[in-house]
Amino acid sequence: MIDERINYIDDFEDGEIFTIADKYTESELFLRTLNLSEKQLEIIHAYQNASVYQMIWALWNSHVETILPEIDQNAILDYYEEKRIESLAKQGFFARLWNFIKGWFRKENDEHTCYANDPGCIRMVVDGLSIDERRSLEEAASSGNHIEVTQFIENKLCEVPPLYEEYHKWNIDNDVPAALRDITLSLTYAERRAIEKLRRLELTDAIKDYYRGRIELRTPKEQHEIEEFVQRMNKTFARCYNPTRVKHELRRKSVESTKRS
Repeated sequence: MIDERINYIDDFEDGEIFTIADKYTESELFLRTLNLSEKQLEIIHAYQNASVYQMIWALWNSHVETILPEIDQNAILDYYEEKRIESLAKQGFFARLWNFIKGWFRKENDEHTCYANDPGCIRMVVDGLSIDERRSLEEAASSGNHIEVTQFIENKLCEVPPLYEEYHKWNIDNDVPAALRDITLSLTYAERRAIEKLRRLELTDAIKDYYRGRIELRTPKEQHEIEEFVQRMNKTFARCYNPTRVKHELRRKSVESTKRS
């Protein structure tokens, strides 16, 4: 994942990565004149893409998280990932081999598809920011101030109507499906208190089990709509940039390391 790759910026002095990356937005050719190694170029491109994904992630959550908190989104992602693995396990050898070959030819992996080019309007805005604007937005996104990020980017997009139209359509398409909205909003008082406690304790597995039970009670059509929404989330940013999941994974590894020692 891109958000893991940007942890490897130890080849640069403090602040140098930001300066170089900012110049990259003006001209890719400038990077080539710096005689940087392939690893350094990869790090700079990863930073650029991660910066775009961070804005997409903030915009998505600004639109979605009042109905579906981020920890719930990740729990549902985990549920569908488990379903995918279970489905693969049930396939015969040649079916699995064929799926692998198709995935290889389509280059469906992080290395080839985390380009942060969709939606293109967001990429254009982020690439056109000054270094101060970029840092300010990154700080706002990191602190969970998604509304500030949304307002800033929407103001930029309003200056170019075709880009704003592209963004507006993308934003509407991100609406939480009615069935999933019903699952989250139809909780009783006791259920709401219970799920809020699970969120506070960050018990993702328990939240995942809750959604598994509720989703599997819906009609096949509703389940398909929910799955399409989750796949859209995964394709839009989650498979490449998911800071909450990375933070949870780092915490899990830290706990395991402590137990071993």
